[in-house]
Amino acid sequence: MLAGASLPLLLLGVTDALAWGRPFGSILANLQANVVEGRSLLYGTSPAHWYGLQFLERWGAAAGVIAALSVWGARRDPLPVLIALVVVLTHSAIAHKEYRFIYPAIPLAMFSAAVGSAELCQWLAARLRRPALHAGLVAGAGVP
Repeated sequence: MLAGASLPLLLLGVTDALAWGRPFGSILANLQANVVEGRSLLYGTSPAHWYGLQFLERWGAAAGVIAALSVWGARRDPLPVLIALVVVLTHSAIAHKEYRFIYPAIPLAMFSAAVGSAELCQWLAARLRRPALHAGLVAGAGVP
């Protein structure tokens, strides 16, 4: 995992060194402005749980299903869920919140929920041993 992250981090450091005059300059400037100087406070603040409320408001009951399937999918491939959690938790720690800040977490959670859905269908099919019911589960999984 560290080897896979090293190239993008190296590229970010080099790009920021060229653009900002120092490695990771954009990240350091963001932290300086928003955390140290509190500039984000000028644009409104929200509590740490605001993103959770946004998920519930935007996704309704599906938020719970997506979360459960994401956890189920994380049993097979935990990395997408871990990255999504890091994105959301990192932005939860900053007072100024906008839903767009966590957009990168959404496809990762959806991917994990899709893996979880497939795993759940396979698990149910192995226990039920009824092909027609399994086909109905798979077809029903695509119905909103």
